[in-house]
Amino acid sequence: MKQSTYLLTVGLLLSIAPSAGYPADAQNNDSLPFAEMNSLQIPRVDVEGFGPLRVVLQRENDTSPLFQLIEAEQASPGLIPGATFDITTGLLEIPLAKVDSEFYQAEMQLLPGDQFQLASADAVNTAAGEPLVPFTFEQLRSGSIERILHCSGPLFNPEEHDGYVDTFVETAPFMVRLDLSLTPSNRFTPEEKLEILRTHLETYSIELPHLSLTFTSTLADGTVDGLDDDLAAGELDDLVIGIAEIVRDAKVPFFIRIGPEFNGFWNGYAPDTFAAAFRRVVDLFRENGADNAIFNWNYKAWQGDPTPYMEFYPGDDYVDWWSIDLFTSDFDVASVKIQADAFLADAAARGKPVIIPESAPATQDLEDPAVWEQWFVPYFELVRGDANIKAFCYSNRNFAKNDVTLTDWGNLRIDESAALAPLYQEELRRPVYQHRIDF
Repeated sequence: MKQSTYLLTVGLLLSIAPSAGYPADAQNNDSLPFAEMNSLQIPRVDVEGFGPLRVVLQRENDTSPLFQLIEAEQASPGLIPGATFDITTGLLEIPLAKVDSEFYQAEMQLLPGDQFQLASADAVNTAAGEPLVPFTFEQLRSGSIERILHCSGPLFNPEEHDGYVDTFVETAPFMVRLDLSLTPSNRFTPEEKLEILRTHLETYSIELPHLSLTFTSTLADGTVDGLDDDLAAGELDDLVIGIAEIVRDAKVPFFIRIGPEFNGFWNGYAPDTFAAAFRRVVDLFRENGADNAIFNWNYKAWQGDPTPYMEFYPGDDYVDWWSIDLFTSDFDVASVKIQADAFLADAAARGKPVIIPESAPATQDLEDPAVWEQWFVPYFELVRGDANIKAFCYSNRNFAKNDVTLTDWGNLRIDESAALAPLYQEELRRPVYQHRIDF
């Protein structure tokens, strides 16, 4: 079919769309396509070059593969896109639609007369270990996903997390980062640490958790001792097994970041023992049935870093995703950019997807509008421009208030920045991002 036919149909859709006002779906942020009686309702379908539309298709009868377009109107840009329409091929792609209590991925082909023919409809497995999202667990593990996962965290301070979610409620984060230390301490017993983890998961109903496991100790003289050797030797096995059991029983995909920023001198890790410690954690998870875990290996690009990072690599069989932390006051610091580019290139060469678990403009003042062009614009250009980056997390923290070690860092809470929060929200509305879907 010729492209002009598709353009004519899109033109008809737009001609019957109201010039002002958004449908009720925009008020409750319900953007999941769903079947009701013999109609298929799509709260937001993105049409390249034309914008978002709300569409209703009516099925001819219970057995027919044909659907007639009966409603079309402008959709709220705040809704998460639930489908896309390609004006060149006439293909309507629906990554996830709810039909009664089941979920399907579907494709529909435009025909003359504003009809769509159901080309395919595949059930999406929502059993244990399978997410209620437009991809399967194996697609997530391999990074074979179309959109970039939007992450928030860490849950150090519930006020910071809640402020972020409440401010950007139209585009709520799909993944939430938690941190847990494996280091023995006088403050919490291993059992108490496990209970804290359970409580966080229950309190926040996290659909896709991202758990960072640290193992660094600060000695009495102020020096840092990495406990990678202890971990590799099995001295922390009981706690790791307890975490693995919680992850297994959560029955949702679970990102695990083992030894964040392995190359940071502030962690004190050694290449051989770090790689061995990483492998031990993965082995313990696998031995204890935590097959829903997705393991990522985390590097920090920082100015002047001499680390040959591949010396710390546990091996392709133990790493699902690579990850990189990006904290710079100026995103274009030459040495940091060189390191980041090299790391991303190596990840792509090995076929590993990349997540950015931590990122922020370090020492900048977020009330200065110039910071958007200086840091956020090149940051999001990287996130959107590198096809291998599949997830990002902005570190929404008031470092000046809640982190005594980074004395020159300020309040980097984007939700509290009157100057930058609207720009950040507009960026998140781009259809390339995967946000949380509530059913």
